[in-house]
Amino acid sequence: MTIAISAILVFATTGQQAFADNVIGEIDTLEVDKKNATIEEGQTVTVDYWIVATGGSCDPANGSPATVNFGVPAGLSASATSLLFSSCGTANSQPITYTGLAEGGPYDVTVTSVVDASGSYNVNGAKISITVTAPLDTTAPEISYTVNGLYPQAPDGDNGWFTGNADLKWTISEPESPGSLLLTGCVDTLVNYDTAGDTFSCSATSDGGTAGPVEVTIMRDASPPTVSHTLVPTLPDGNNGWYVSDVVLSWQYNDDISNIDASQTVGCLDQTLNTDFDTTTFNCNVTNYAGLSSSDSVDIKRDGSAPILSPAVSGTLGLNGWYVSDVIVSFSPSDPTSSIDAGLTTGCDDTTVNYDTTGVSFNCHAVNNAGLYTDASLGPIMRDVTDPYNVAFTDGSIADGGSYYFGFLPAGPTACDADDDTSGFDHCDVTGGGSSVGSHSYTATAYDGAGNSATATLSYTVLAWTINGFYQPIDMNGVENVAKAGKVIPVKYSLYAGVTELTSTDTFYSLKWIGTNTCSKAPSTDAIEEYVDTGSTDLRYDPIAHQFIRNIKVPAIGCYNLVLTTDDGSFISALFAVTK
Repeated sequence: MTIAISAILVFATTGQQAFADNVIGEIDTLEVDKKNATIEEGQTVTVDYWIVATGGSCDPANGSPATVNFGVPAGLSASATSLLFSSCGTANSQPITYTGLAEGGPYDVTVTSVVDASGSYNVNGAKISITVTAPLDTTAPEISYTVNGLYPQAPDGDNGWFTGNADLKWTISEPESPGSLLLTGCVDTLVNYDTAGDTFSCSATSDGGTAGPVEVTIMRDASPPTVSHTLVPTLPDGNNGWYVSDVVLSWQYNDDISNIDASQTVGCLDQTLNTDFDTTTFNCNVTNYAGLSSSDSVDIKRDGSAPILSPAVSGTLGLNGWYVSDVIVSFSPSDPTSSIDAGLTTGCDDTTVNYDTTGVSFNCHAVNNAGLYTDASLGPIMRDVTDPYNVAFTDGSIADGGSYYFGFLPAGPTACDADDDTSGFDHCDVTGGGSSVGSHSYTATAYDGAGNSATATLSYTVLAWTINGFYQPIDMNGVENVAKAGKVIPVKYSLYAGVTELTSTDTFYSLKWIGTNTCSKAPSTDAIEEYVDTGSTDLRYDPIAHQFIRNIKVPAIGCYNLVLTTDDGSFISALFAVTK
């Protein structure tokens, strides 16, 4: 509120003079009283000042302006404390605005001096009185608050939740009429307990009006969620912490205050574990809406599968299920999950059967670390690597190392026998022999039940016959006989098996002319030719002369060897030059 006052100031510079100019001050107001004003603290009032000339002369205009100085009480403030006038009259008035600073008064504003070298002034008309009163309260109280010193509240958890203490403090401002202030609620509170939401209120009433209620809701959850698990079976039902049956895993979690934030849940899968696996950690991590987390974990290992066995027999298999080498018996136990428990596994190591046996069996009991087992057997394993012995021929008349002339060989063996201590004698085969001139042998091969064999040998020699001849007229010992083509000549010889003379014409094998390349008595043929004895006579034996005789026709002109071959393969030859 602003009030304007017009004031008349009277001031004498050298005492009271009849013709001194008057300094006037009036409140600028429509009120009748222009010398006294009442304002509230903070309000203003304006006073207009001017000089009234007396005696027909205006002193400020006589070459020296007048400076009017004012005294302002402490309860007021002024927009100016001096004014400079160089003319008189209301048209030349100047204002000063006063502001009420403190309740009190009346406060008198007076002219303290007028500085003008050529004039005198009456300042009584310039005195103004101002009373300052307390302002009227037109504003309701102001209510504010902080939580942990902050406004608006800034919870330290998620989703508007506090996870620690929340210190609520109220501030009520009523500067205009504090004595009239009445509060409802507005209690500073330390929320040091968990709550899903407590609401605190503050209302204030004063001469200026009513504020509120202002409400603050505080949610506090300083407790993490609870989380745990259960297993069925509760404890491992196998050895060494292994489960051998299906495992039912269930999780339990809860939060009584802010509840579980399902979007933040990690793991926590209820499940039935029915596959084999080594130690695996299962986790459950839960978070409440306040942002606090809890977790639980459990290590589980499951092996519901018994060990794997791969029974195998390695060796050289003979006949009738008998092995004829060292035999390696193996079971190769394995378990891909819990592995083999060597301390409980028996009879499963690789074993070498390096001895003859009519039958040995092996048993494997394999146990894994979970306690499951598998049994397997191999056998009976029969091994015989020993050959039969005492192999012998059981018939025949040929003596080992004997010599016999061709045609006089006795009967050879056809059967044999042997002994065997393990798989037993099975059979015996006789091979070999021969009646041609030269060395021969029979072999007896005996077999046992496993297929092992052993042999015995009978060796002998077949001797050749002795041919004597050719006799005259054929010359021998490299002499070249000359004969005419187409003629017939007698061929004579004798034949002995040792000292025994042979007389049968069945001993004869062949008599042939075999062409040669050169001879001294006739031209050579273009190629080697062989001629049979076409037109010759039959072979006969002369018991008186003890000779075989055969007449043979001489072939065409050429060079020849006449070759006689007997059944035992013996032969003699004579050289011929056949002429015209």
